Amino acid sequence: MKKLVASLIVMLLAVVFVGIASASVYKFNDDIDNWNLSGSQYGEDQTIAHPFDAVLITDNNPLTYTHDITDSVDFAAGDYVTEAWLELDFTNDLSDSNGSMFWGLIKWDNREFAQYGFDGNAWQSIGEVDNSVYDMLVDIDWLNDDGRLDVSLNVTNQLGTATAWLDHSALSGSAVSPVPEPATFCLFGLGLLGVAGISRKKICN
Repeated sequence: MKKLVASLIVMLLAVVFVGIASASVYKFNDDIDNWNLSGSQYGEDQTIAHPFDAVLITDNNPLTYTHDITDSVDFAAGDYVTEAWLELDFTNDLSDSNGSMFWGLIKWDNREFAQYGFDGNAWQSIGEVDNSVYDMLVDIDWLNDDGRLDVSLNVTNQLGTATAWLDHSALSGSAVSPVPEPATFCLFGLGLLGVAGISRKKICN
């Protein structure tokens, strides 16, 4: 009985180690950079498309869109994401001034404080955004669920006058694709033969 258990353990360890060694790691990228396509999914009836492939986000009028990486990551084949991040490129920011004059009767606020939400979760603050690129880590559980990431972006300020242009949104990361090798199946078969041999010997005795 001890030999049987030992053979099973050796067989399982061999399969596991060979399977790990044969895993293939690769990168993926899903870039949304063209927001002004007619009839696109990016809500042009709610936002303004810019000639330079940027989209306008206005105060308390969130922009929502979806990244889909299933073309790169075949979850049906057992692939899974190990890390991911979202890159947001804001542009066309001309002024970040705010203030008042005439004893506070005239006020202005040209700042843009951005927020993001993933897959319908609570808003997370990016802070005040300028002409720059901002990166956020993405919970890989959302991507490993169905390969899709729903993104919502909002901007706001004290007067409710915030506007921001988003040039592109890029979802990038790494994934692992298990690649079975013939050696794995050979080891598995040898293990089964060993177990069968031990069992037959015990029966004969």
